[in-house]
Amino acid sequence: MKGFDVVIIGGGTAGICAAARIKRSSPKLSVTIIEPSGNHFYQPAFTFIAAGLMNPQHIARPMSDVIPEGCAWIRDTVSVIDAEQNQIHLSGGEKILYKALIVAPGLSVDFESIAGLPDALNDRRHPVCSIYDTTNLKKFSELFSQFIGGTVVFSMPSGPLKCPSASLKIMILADDLLRKAGVREVTRMIYVTPYSSLFAVEGFSQTMTEVVRKRGIDVLFEHEIAKIDLRNQTLHVAPSTEAAAQRNIKTIKYDLAHVTPRMKAPQMIAESNLHHQDGYFQNWMNVDPQTLQHQKFINIFAAGDVAGLPTMKTATGARAQAEVVAENICFLFKKGAQAPLPRKYDGYTCCPLITEIGRIIHPELGYEGKLLSKIPLNPFVPRKSLWVYNTSLLPKLYWNFMLKGLL
Repeated sequence: MKGFDVVIIGGGTAGICAAARIKRSSPKLSVTIIEPSGNHFYQPAFTFIAAGLMNPQHIARPMSDVIPEGCAWIRDTVSVIDAEQNQIHLSGGEKILYKALIVAPGLSVDFESIAGLPDALNDRRHPVCSIYDTTNLKKFSELFSQFIGGTVVFSMPSGPLKCPSASLKIMILADDLLRKAGVREVTRMIYVTPYSSLFAVEGFSQTMTEVVRKRGIDVLFEHEIAKIDLRNQTLHVAPSTEAAAQRNIKTIKYDLAHVTPRMKAPQMIAESNLHHQDGYFQNWMNVDPQTLQHQKFINIFAAGDVAGLPTMKTATGARAQAEVVAENICFLFKKGAQAPLPRKYDGYTCCPLITEIGRIIHPELGYEGKLLSKIPLNPFVPRKSLWVYNTSLLPKLYWNFMLKGLL
């Protein structure tokens, strides 16, 4: 049976960043990454690529190119985490021993949570798409380039999800694209959200509310898409509050729709004894919000989307968590379990919001929505410089510095 000092489940942003930092800090530690995919995706690019605003070459690189030097890569999936025995069971039948474990497999997009959505996405001719399906990025571009008018619906789901601003971002980009194509005047745009505001933090919500109002986009608050009737091109919506139920809105006809489904923790976590047992984060990894150490097993940590933390799930958040986890694990090997862990995570995340093609605002936030802006400027003002940063500079920083543990 193989054994390693550190085993990392997941070769996404959190897993690769953590591995790189551990090897830089403690090069003698043996580190292996368990990841089934042959490619590593730069997910912040999905929105821009779907809208035709970024070169697709930014989206993916071979996994072998991003595995940090000195780390092993096991291309397999995890079927069982046996925390009591410090073992990982792989789908191929092999068992792996670990001294410390980082759980960073990301999340699962639950396309089945909306009846009819998988069929709608898989039908290349049907006018429903989602940028949360990487195979649908081209479909989004094709549908919007061919659109000649009608009703366009965008939606956001309830529950924990990756990049909560994504549905707003792609809607604003689509609105600009339709204006450029000259069909916005014959198009009605509707945004469906289960919440009572457009963003979780008041100041940014006010900014986006004004942006949406000026663009003439209708918002259906406190409703969520429950079913898609492909034959009749109808979305069935369900109210998320009693007050919304009184409005008796049950369906929306669409000519084109971008749908964001709910998301869930990977099955291996939901079937383990490592997750929250109930509440909002039921089935998500149960770790200390500051040290990111598991609440029961002191040699297990979590980083990235799988962690049940009260902060937005983004790539910047995953990178920040990876930094904390890497330092705490290296400290654990050097000082032992009795010493208090040195690094604390403050909930830092950044969830960019697009106000128009060419301008972005940067909600840099911590726990409880605390502003943690690293740029000494008014964070509520849309800026061209932030557009350039997100579309041109950040991809280079990601591939060349972040994934190598240098930033």
